[in-house]
Amino acid sequence: ADRILKTIDKGLSWFAVRTDVNSCFDHLDAVDNNTIYAVSDYYVGDVQFPNNRSFVNNKMLVTTNAGANWQTVNVPSGQLKNISLLSSSKSYLTVDLNLFYTANGGTSWTQKNNPAIAAFYLGKIKFVNDSTGYSIAGLFEIKKTTDSGKIWERIPSDNSNSYLYNDLH
Repeated sequence: ADRILKTIDKGLSWFAVRTDVNSCFDHLDAVDNNTIYAVSDYYVGDVQFPNNRSFVNNKMLVTTNAGANWQTVNVPSGQLKNISLLSSSKSYLTVDLNLFYTANGGTSWTQKNNPAIAAFYLGKIKFVNDSTGYSIAGLFEIKKTTDSGKIWERIPSDNSNSYLYNDLH
């Protein structure tokens, strides 16, 4: 949780490229072999009452040289949840009930949803271009947007089975 590990031999051995005590890194996403984002959204407190939570470490780091150096990325305030990278400069990020987009590597972020109309209660996200994205909703649904996250619609299932979704690729 406090180290970012790297392998260069397909997983036979691993070594730390970054160590941050008490960071609790829990998300990694990569654009390519050189550009990798690490997210920490560790918090303590009451799950039922988000206002009682204390964010111990809520940060995002990026490397553009395969882990040799890491920089802190400017992110909107609140609890970081998920990131979906389109390129080294373009990505989507969920913070609390909001969906944000950057086109400049995190220097600035634009909110894509209006939480008063459509709060972002969805889980993991994966965007395939600037406007089309997918998200896990609850345990058994996938939702899709074609307008950069303003509106999400349920993707209908073609059978009567319920499958547990926990990741998007």
